[in-house]
Order: sequence, then C-alpha cells, then structure tokens
Amino acid sequence: MEAAEAKARATANRLAAVLESTGDCVFVLDTAWRFSFLNTQAREEIAYGRDLLGGNLWDEFPHAVGTVFWDNYQRVMTERVPATFEAYYPPPLATWYEVNAYPSEEGIVVFFRNINERHAAQERQSLLIRELHHRVRNTLATVQAIFSLTVRSATSFSQFSDAFTARISSLAKTHLILTEDEQQAASLHDLLRLELASFENPRSRRVRLEGPKVRLPSEVAVPFAMAVHELTANAAKYGALSQPKGHIDVTWDVRADGEAQSLHLEWIERDGPVVHAPTHHGFGERLLKRMLTAQARAQVQTEYRPEGLRFIVDLPLSR
Repeated sequence: MEAAEAKARATANRLAAVLESTGDCVFVLDTAWRFSFLNTQAREEIAYGRDLLGGNLWDEFPHAVGTVFWDNYQRVMTERVPATFEAYYPPPLATWYEVNAYPSEEGIVVFFRNINERHAAQERQSLLIRELHHRVRNTLATVQAIFSLTVRSATSFSQFSDAFTARISSLAKTHLILTEDEQQAASLHDLLRLELASFENPRSRRVRLEGPKVRLPSEVAVPFAMAVHELTANAAKYGALSQPKGHIDVTWDVRADGEAQSLHLEWIERDGPVVHAPTHHGFGERLLKRMLTAQARAQVQTEYRPEGLRFIVDLPLSR
C-alpha cells in the first residue's frame, strides 16, 4: 500500500515538474470547479498574491461567468471534449488569452498564455491595412483628377505626356516615403526637398527652407506634396526658378488652433520675372486649391505680386 502511494506521489511530482517546465500557464480543476493545481506561471499571471488552491473558479473569477470562458469550460467538463479558443478577460485582468482546455480524470486541465502583444500586433496590422486601403482609394481619386485636369489643360499629346508623367512620378515618390515610414507619415522638410533639391545650390542659395520639424500623416502629406510639385513646376517654368538669379524662400511654423495645431507655411518667390495676375486659372492653381482644401482641409491664399509669387497655406495637423 505504502509503495503504491509512494509511486503515485512520485508520478504526481513528475507531472507537476513537467507542468512547471512548460512555457504555458497551467491549472487543474476538479469536478466541483475547485483549483487543485496551478503552476508558477499561472500563479504569477492570474493569482495576484491570492492562494487559489481549493478555491472555486467562478467565485474567484466572477467576471468569467457567462463569458466564452464559461461556455468552453462547461463544455469540456460535461461533454469531455477538448476546446481551443482566444478570448479577452475583462478587468481586473484586462488580458487577451489563448486557451487550450482538456478533460482529465480529475476534472479539466487548462493551458493558457497571455497574447496581449500578439493581439496588439494584429490590431496594428489591421489598422495599417485599413489605412492602406483608404490611401489607395484616395490615390486613385487623385490620379483620376490629375488625368482629367491635365487632359483639359494640355495643348498637345507631348505636353500632356510630360506633365502627367511628372505629376505621377511626384505622387509615387511621396508614397515611397510614406510606405517606408512605420507610422505612415512624412517629414515636411523631406517633401519640400523632394521637389526642390535639384535647384539647391550651396553657393547661390536659390532655395531656403526654414522651419521646425513637422511630420505630416499620409492623408495630408499626399495633397501637400502634390501642391509643392505644382509650385515648383510653375516656378521653374514661369517664376523665380526660371531665372538664374531667382530665389525661393519657404518658411513655416506650427501654431495653436484651439486644442489642435495647424501648419502655417509661406512660399515666397523673388528676383524672377515680373509677375502678372493670370487672366484664367490653370491646372496647377486648380489642383492646389482642390487638393489642399478638399483633402487636407487647408486654407490657401495666392498673391501675384510683381516682385514674385507669394503662396500661403494654413493646414490642420490633427483630425
């Protein structure tokens, strides 16, 4: 008799050692829903200093009554079939768990693990996918608008091809910056340099960029980058950058707008040809106003001063 009891104790000790060595949290319940065993991982995860041995599961964890935990544990206990599921346990635990429950001679054995980090990663991935879908829809709408307005403003196929290709190339470069950023945002300075870098000259300082570090989310960065492309193309063709001594100053700051913040940016051209107010609004100006006001909720102002174009934009930085 004593030998049999000793053998049973040795077997139980070996089983306990195995359950202690597993990477999962483990507890065992008898048929009366009382804890008969918890390994160290389980005690650290759910006991919070309480001695759960001998306690009733539903008394110790009343928030689990009627939940997916209740449903699955009841099924394992009564139908004697295993169950695997993922579920969120509300406060005080406030944790996502992956659970595997099995019937045993004593009652049921539950293996579980905290999957908060994995679940958070899945949520982040889902959010990025939703944002990507939203950005793709906006991009397709942008391409459609660019195509439509470029066709209307072009006087020849060659002119259309050059202008449309340049605009799509600018759009692609902006999306490349956004795709490489984990938070799907772009530096304002990088977006400006994307278009103006070829005109920068350390000796003549044709382009001056001055302002604090600002990061633009994708829904703002895309229309802003397209606006910068149009301003640069216009300056190179008709404005300050069409003359060897022409200069552009781009300055910006961040201003309080109630509880939110907004970007105030000024694009000022000088030492170029004398500027005259246009007799009609071309594609570039229509695109500037359409994209910045509709997609970015910005306020824009264009001043055709004889000494050079002045473009002002006030753009909300938060939704």
